[in-house]
Amino acid sequence: MTVRTISAVLACVLIAGSAIAAPKARKLNPDAYIKTAKIEISNLDTTRFTYAEVMLDSLLIYYGPYAEGYYWIARMKIHMNELTGDPKKKKPYVTSMVLYADSLHQVCADTKAKLNNRKGCDKFVSELDSIKVFYWRTFYNNGVDQLKQITEQAANLLTETDSTAIVEARKIISQNTDSCLDNMELAIILDPGDARPYVGIANAYEKQDSLVQSTHWLIKGLERATGDDRLPLVQQLAISNGQGGRFCEAIKYFREWVSLIPRDTNALTTMANLAICYNSCDKSDSAILTFREVLAIQPNDLNALTGIGKYFRQMAGWAGDSAGVYEALKNDAVAKSWRDIRKQRYDSSKVYMKQVFDSSPQDLLVAEEYGLICYLVSDFQSATAAFTRVTGLDATNAGAWTTLGDCQVYLKKWKDAIAAYERAIATDPDNKLVLQQLSSLYHQEGMTAKAAEIDARLNKK
Repeated sequence: MTVRTISAVLACVLIAGSAIAAPKARKLNPDAYIKTAKIEISNLDTTRFTYAEVMLDSLLIYYGPYAEGYYWIARMKIHMNELTGDPKKKKPYVTSMVLYADSLHQVCADTKAKLNNRKGCDKFVSELDSIKVFYWRTFYNNGVDQLKQITEQAANLLTETDSTAIVEARKIISQNTDSCLDNMELAIILDPGDARPYVGIANAYEKQDSLVQSTHWLIKGLERATGDDRLPLVQQLAISNGQGGRFCEAIKYFREWVSLIPRDTNALTTMANLAICYNSCDKSDSAILTFREVLAIQPNDLNALTGIGKYFRQMAGWAGDSAGVYEALKNDAVAKSWRDIRKQRYDSSKVYMKQVFDSSPQDLLVAEEYGLICYLVSDFQSATAAFTRVTGLDATNAGAWTTLGDCQVYLKKWKDAIAAYERAIATDPDNKLVLQQLSSLYHQEGMTAKAAEIDARLNKK
């Protein structure tokens, strides 16, 4: 069947229908539609709302956007909302009420609309706006109260041992979560631009460990937040992404966090976390810039000093790799330039790590880090101090005793080297390289009996 045929059939149906349909209702005066609708509405019998809405729809069809028509339809939706207890079932009525309230705003703002169509605008707009504000507060506060219930019951679950009580607590949490989500969504329908209900939904999902959903709603809230309202959302998103290992995503939130707070000592932890995210996202140059900003605020900040020290050590390692490549290519000039860069970077690393080492006498990892850097730049005196501290903190660390012995050899302190190697093999008796070094030193120092004992152990291997 062609389009023309379908049109012809529809025309015939319409003509035939008009022959048997009731006569078309005549167009009434605007006040007639409104008065009739008000009579139907006045006794609050919802069964009569349908006819009232038909009359008001007819008013809008015949006379276009009409302030009082929108107002009374909105009032019917408000009444239906009041009669409905379930937040989920309230949504259609609240949505319709908001739509008609918005239409009221539009016609009242339209200076080209007829004066009669805009009659009573100030009163109608003021009343509906007040109702919207009241409802927003009601729904939002209900959601907040339900969040409190969820938090309290979740805390009770941590210590509750009775199985019946646990089941009841979980039931309460589930019910309050559903109601909280519905109430916050109702608040959003009433005012989509307010960030707080979005955050409420995010918090409800967080209580359920639905972190993806929680993050989704936090972002929605942040998109609407302005001024001081942004900071708590930025903080939540930064922390949740950081703790979730999404470091690259966390960067933009930590950066804004830093931008929203004073650059003083209170900002140091946030800046350090930003630098950690940069490093974890392979943006070490940005991390260093952040650490330098930290040092500008707090020159002895250990996290920043450590971060910069490790950065230069890493850069030194890369320079060493480049030197190795050019050595393999027999390009001695370029290889030497890379070796020089390697030394410069290790020297820089050492400067920063020494400050950390001096300020952290009980930190084993710092002592090892500093000792290794000193060893690599042939500062065996400083390396000896570092590994002496390591062995003092961990007497069973065979590797530290071995490196300490190596440092003493370079310093030609033979007896101290022997003592360190002896401690190493006491913990790691099968370390062949240490045994060989110890044997050589025993022979050198004329300690023949000990040398023979070590040689016998080596011959058995």
